[in-house]
Amino acid sequence: MTELAELLGQGEDFARLRRAARARTLHHAVLLIGPPGSGKTLAARWLARDLLCGELPDDAPAVRRVARAAHPDLHVVALPEDRQDIPVDAIRELSAVLERAPVEAGARVALIDPADRLNEQGQNALLKTLEEPGAATFLLLATSRPEALLETIRSRCTQARILPLADDLLRRALGAELAGLEVEAIADLLQDAQGSLGLARRALQPELRALDERLGRFLAEPADDPGAAARELLQGATGRTATEERLGAVLWCLRRRLRRAALAAAAEAGAALYAAPAATWALAALEAALAAEGDVAVGIPAAVALEGVLASLRDREPEAGPADW
Repeated sequence: MTELAELLGQGEDFARLRRAARARTLHHAVLLIGPPGSGKTLAARWLARDLLCGELPDDAPAVRRVARAAHPDLHVVALPEDRQDIPVDAIRELSAVLERAPVEAGARVALIDPADRLNEQGQNALLKTLEEPGAATFLLLATSRPEALLETIRSRCTQARILPLADDLLRRALGAELAGLEVEAIADLLQDAQGSLGLARRALQPELRALDERLGRFLAEPADDPGAAARELLQGATGRTATEERLGAVLWCLRRRLRRAALAAAAEAGAALYAAPAATWALAALEAALAAEGDVAVGIPAAVALEGVLASLRDREPEAGPADW
């Protein structure tokens, strides 16, 4: 990436943050909160760009280095390949780096993404830097799960929530990517994206659409062996990180289908929504899918977590599960 993409639909609140960043009056720690694909990482990069490059034009070499995460005063801490969490040593190394003088910008910026993958030891190691950051030192923490962070971390940050995009803005941003889709399919896509351009584009990826079709076949005719079905849905992903990413894609496809099932049941049942077997089943299945993500976060293998979800779908009452997925 040689330049930062446009961050859409964030309004005056984010513009105010950017002005403070350019003036370096921004709070020394900002917690950027948003669902996957919402643009929180891009928002953090824009704040890093403003903190390190000020009023420089967007085509300036320093700005391009921020976009590539190659600026010497931008320090990015990410989840290592095949790790469940960000190791505490990465935070200790970051703290040591932030004690040094800036190389060229007159400020230092640390971007921790995803911050919710810091374990308790890592979060405690970060506290000292949050409490005594040093002059012209800024920490940007991006997360989809702020509840996974210690209260002592959250209380030392100013919080900025990424706003969902309106459907008309999503349509304009997607543009030609929607070509060839039926009106109903576009409506489903926008509903599933829940205001996230990243999720909308993810749903349009051929690989994810193929995965969704495979999941649909299982839901139409649940396999006798949910373990084998789980392995088949995760097939092709190698390594823990890739497997967990594939699991996340499967669960996201499943949640999309379950939301549609619940909405269809609501439309049919009206005021008696919670008395409708299909509705109560879909809501319970949604809870199971969400629980599976939490299981993986605490170390349960992705295949085991998915097997449990598929088993619960297989064992549903015949009159409860929607017949048409």
